[in-house]
Amino acid sequence: MNKEVIENNDNNDNNSPKSVPDVQALDSFPDPEDEALNVKIASYTVADQLVRSDGKFLHVDHLGKRLRYGDAQSLVRKIIRNQFPFAYKRPDTMKSIMDRVFSEDPEQSIALWDGTTRCAPGKYNRVRRGQLMASINTWKSPEYRSLGVKDAEMGVLEDFLDQTMPLQQDRTLFLDWLSWCLQNEASKPGFAALLYSREKGTGKSTLCQLVTRLFGKVNTFSMNGVSQVTGRFNKPLLDSKLLVLEELKLKPNSDQGNTLKTYITEEDTSAERKGVDIQKTTQCCCFLFTTNHLPQWIEGNDRRFHVIDMGHDGHASGPKSKEFADFMVTFYEWMDNPENIAKVYNALMHRKQSEDFNPKALDTSKLDTPVMKQIRSTSREALQQQLEELLEDDGRGAIPQGKLIQLAQESLRINGNRLNHMMPDLGWRLEKVKWGGKDYARAIWVKTGYSLQRGHVSGPDGYDHPIDKQPGYDIVQRL
Repeated sequence: MNKEVIENNDNNDNNSPKSVPDVQALDSFPDPEDEALNVKIASYTVADQLVRSDGKFLHVDHLGKRLRYGDAQSLVRKIIRNQFPFAYKRPDTMKSIMDRVFSEDPEQSIALWDGTTRCAPGKYNRVRRGQLMASINTWKSPEYRSLGVKDAEMGVLEDFLDQTMPLQQDRTLFLDWLSWCLQNEASKPGFAALLYSREKGTGKSTLCQLVTRLFGKVNTFSMNGVSQVTGRFNKPLLDSKLLVLEELKLKPNSDQGNTLKTYITEEDTSAERKGVDIQKTTQCCCFLFTTNHLPQWIEGNDRRFHVIDMGHDGHASGPKSKEFADFMVTFYEWMDNPENIAKVYNALMHRKQSEDFNPKALDTSKLDTPVMKQIRSTSREALQQQLEELLEDDGRGAIPQGKLIQLAQESLRINGNRLNHMMPDLGWRLEKVKWGGKDYARAIWVKTGYSLQRGHVSGPDGYDHPIDKQPGYDIVQRL
């Protein structure tokens, strides 16, 4: 790195008054004889790793530990010794760097932190200086990207996808999604990839590990379920670039599901970090999910989930399990080599997405894979329409909850828990009344325009029947 690069390189946000060097490249002094330049480089590098707040100092990767002045000085000495050992051995240079870092210099000293963090891929500076204060960039460039690998090839990954994703349509759309996310790392796609197979041992988690390596383990948060990302104190998760959620299970129209959908599509949201009030934040997360259960909670026209069928005969108990297990040994050996990850990254960075690929909106009308057809046929929309038709044919104005569950399970195979979400959407309300000689109230669903009084259901066009003697009631009794 030379003087011109340092003076002209601008990686800062917020209209920074001066440029800051690309600290990723600061692994040595460019000119050992230029003392002023050397001090400037080292000061930039050190100051890019710490911030100060309320009279204390914090390392950008350890925000939970607040350091006193003396501890911060010790930490800075360690940083200089590790990154610039030649400067550490020169007392005059060392003192100049320390004085600069703990001075009021607007560019080369430890900045005053505004309390915010944000994942900003492609911005190598960790401390994003503004006119008055600075924010912290949580993103780090993955180590494999600094290896200098120029070759671009998919390698064993191509064989892996051929074996684990039987349908070419799924392979193409997945690679379109993945390559776009890497090529536009500072942006977020409008939908997530959901890897599904009824059987275990089909390679879903392995593919998640491969994608994690591409984005960088330091930029990825992996967990089971959604409770952490949809609950309190989720700011560190939303400061990641990639979120991997395995064993995804959601209930239709649940608060968790609605929150997750918002995070998939919206850049601006609010989040909370322990000990800090809820903050408005901008996030660029892309989501990757796995599940062994058919995601029937996905509505037929939901454009936020690309469900990929990874079911094949090589699963743990399948007829080709031995061959697939042998292949996976080879794949893991290949995947554990950072140079191979770099080659895949280069290949994906040069990949041209399909003409009809839209990263912001999944075209569900073109997803005609068997698993997507199955999801549509069992989606809430389809079942809700079938339930509405069944109740209309039945002709009743009110139905006891127990009988409704019987009817739904026997006729439509609908789980009883889903009825609590579907019935209100169809215009039915849940009441508790006494009838049939019982001295306790029972739950009963009442259709819009109908009412209950003294064990009778009354409604339009002279409809007036005892609850137990309505049209269709005997049908339910016989189920």
